[in-house]
Amino acid sequence: PYLNSLTKALNDNLDVLNLSIEGPTIIKLEKYLIKKILDSGTIVVAALGNNSRQVDENNKCTSFPACIDNRIISVGALDTTVRLTTFSNYAKTKNNAVYSLGQDVCIKNQCMSGTSQATPVVTANIVRT
Repeated sequence: PYLNSLTKALNDNLDVLNLSIEGPTIIKLEKYLIKKILDSGTIVVAALGNNSRQVDENNKCTSFPACIDNRIISVGALDTTVRLTTFSNYAKTKNNAVYSLGQDVCIKNQCMSGTSQATPVVTANIVRT
């Protein structure tokens, strides 16, 4: 379903694509599709993940899809005191890493925490501008 969704996103020529997913590996087709989406002019925003680790050590980025391409805006999670959460992955050298509220994000009395909650906040702000 995920690869089908990427194909649809490419065909629909979106302005912005939110990817609230993260993993340590990437498959070639996913990388190909996301690069094509970026090449089409779509802004891609992706979660950095929730493993409390730096994802860009030793000139190697290890959070996917956030690390597929430098054009992707990678998102980590902040707590309610505007500090990096204890669970959020983070980047020290990736120029386009941003951080947004990702702890206790509540919608209709259901609260959740994670970079998957921080990523849509960034995406929504991009869409608004």
